[in-house]
Amino acid sequence: MEASDLESTATSNIKKPTIEANHALLEEIRDVNQRLIDTVVSISDEEVDPSAAAPAQSLAIGTPGISASPLLAEFTSPDGAHGNALAPPSGKSTIIEQPIDRLIKAASSLTPAALKAVVSDIDLLQISEKRLEDALVDSSSLSGLETHLSEVHKFSVATDVVMTFTRAQFEGHVEELTEKLHSACRKVDVLCENNLDV
Repeated sequence: MEASDLESTATSNIKKPTIEANHALLEEIRDVNQRLIDTVVSISDEEVDPSAAAPAQSLAIGTPGISASPLLAEFTSPDGAHGNALAPPSGKSTIIEQPIDRLIKAASSLTPAALKAVVSDIDLLQISEKRLEDALVDSSSLSGLETHLSEVHKFSVATDVVMTFTRAQFEGHVEELTEKLHSACRKVDVLCENNLDV
């Protein structure tokens, strides 16, 4: 079997279980995210009045394919500094809210469509992270395979050199033996011509 055939076979054998596992994990993540979307939308439909919902603040970032989460608006003050936009009004309790409480309030102010966009962004981030991990694993596996194939190639070259040297020695001995046989035959012919008893 040639080195290219061995390389393609080994690569396909490595990638098949990895690809199947990736597909299974991706389907599981999508299923979980879909359930999360349905849950968030159902909660929003029950507790949020669409006519009273405040529009989500749009934040532009330079990452293609993924938009900034509208929930980040809750942590950004009008002057651009990070802060708590949901501070309690004066005259009410000044107890510091927990992050989860602030997150719930921020999510309650979003429309179902905005919540779907947030969950979709989370889904994209999870898929991107998984693809990066798979790329690192595949890269490591291919690097190991290339090293192994290089070693096999070096061994094959060394074997060819030994075989060539052995064949040359064998052919040299055969030529020497053939020459001796021809020489013996010529001597026999000379003796026969001289009518000598051999």
